Amino acid sequence: MEGTRFGRYQLEKQLGAGGMGQVYRAYDTGTERTVAVKVLHAQFAADPIYRERFRREAKSAAGLGNPHVVPIYDYGAIDGHLFICMQLLDGEGVDTLLARTGAMPPEQAVSVVAQAAEALDTAHAAGLVHRDVKPSNLFITPRGFVYLIDFGIAHAAGETKLTSVGATIGTFAYMAPERFATGIVDAGADEYALACVLFELLTGDSPYPAASLEQQLAAHMMMPPPQPSLVRPELGTDIDVVVARGMAKNPAERYGSCDHLAAAARQALAGTHPAATVFATRTDEEQYRKAAAAGNANAMGNLGYLLEQRGDLSGAEDWYRRGAAAGDEYAMGNLGYLLEQHGDLSAAEDWYRRAAAVGNSDAMTNLGYLLEQRGDSTEAESWYRKAAAEGDGSAMGNLGFLLEQRGDTRAAESWYRESAAAGNSDAMNNLGVLLEQRSDLRGSEEWYRKAIGAGSEDAMHNLQALLEHRGGLRG
Repeated sequence: MEGTRFGRYQLEKQLGAGGMGQVYRAYDTGTERTVAVKVLHAQFAADPIYRERFRREAKSAAGLGNPHVVPIYDYGAIDGHLFICMQLLDGEGVDTLLARTGAMPPEQAVSVVAQAAEALDTAHAAGLVHRDVKPSNLFITPRGFVYLIDFGIAHAAGETKLTSVGATIGTFAYMAPERFATGIVDAGADEYALACVLFELLTGDSPYPAASLEQQLAAHMMMPPPQPSLVRPELGTDIDVVVARGMAKNPAERYGSCDHLAAAARQALAGTHPAATVFATRTDEEQYRKAAAAGNANAMGNLGYLLEQRGDLSGAEDWYRRGAAAGDEYAMGNLGYLLEQHGDLSAAEDWYRRAAAVGNSDAMTNLGYLLEQRGDSTEAESWYRKAAAEGDGSAMGNLGFLLEQRGDTRAAESWYRESAAAGNSDAMNNLGVLLEQRSDLRGSEEWYRKAIGAGSEDAMHNLQALLEHRGGLRG
């Protein structure tokens, strides 16, 4: 069909072909813009199962309204062929990127997973399951913005499964074990697949490389989750805990949402808190109490953190003090933060300084912020720089903001970019504001969208204002 007319679309070049159809770069003569058009493979057009699945892809994706799902402009049928008209993306599949560059830097891997997680959780909230999360279904732009693509096999909760006899929907390298055992496909299966993708982004290889389908199935069913640190020791072992939980054989033992998985991965790779404390369960609490009773300082700090997340601030403070007295740096820093929230700034500063003295970058950042609020920007900058040197993304963002307030916008931009690369949504938003002030509206919009994908409500308002302003200018 390349080079031919398809309804109002002039098909210019085939961009790719998948299990359901072919994708073309096309010119929409109705709206006078270049778009991407996906057309169902001719041999499947007469099959009602495939036709319905294709229709559902368009309906599902168009209804999500998430910035990390490719925008759908139109869909329907032309000359007996179903089609979807989408935004034409500039970039490549994550699988192509991995094949060219190998394993990603940790910050980039977490950014990709976090953006995909945002799209998946939006779909899950709408009752949809993607069912085929893998690197080739993640599209990344030159600026690092990620889109989740190919909802052609998306499954709506409660909807009839559209599979012919003997057909399997999804890619075996990323399939959750319950899909083989029971056929159940829900949000937990997408989380499992995303954990597999996380492993691949960090190591450059799929979790269970196997020569046959049987070996692949057996690995997902029986083998323990692989450990990224065995491939790249510099990642540390906290990330092993995250991958293991995301790929737990029992769906009930996973994080419960893709966003929680991404957040745990970010914390583990940044070293901001032991991975085991992230989204802990009752079983974790029992283990922490046993270890704390045996004198384990880290367990005392972890137990304090768990209680704080549950709202038991008195219990949290007690265990933080015990952990701090036993020398746990995280307990010191978290105690400082808890006291700061209570308004005891003098005590908070004391504990921040103790934790910072033993290398806790979170405490350095929090100390810097406390000093900045007090008006001591010089010492605040010093602590931000120390924490930034340890890789603390929040410190980088705070340093950027401090420098911007002083008028050093070039240095501010540099630190915002460093912080954004580490996944800091505030830095992404601030970078968007900075670029908008320079009239770089395209760059500003992209960073606002990234910030929205990372959970920034401020960026959502800023993007809306930018688009309204741009529309007013065009009008």
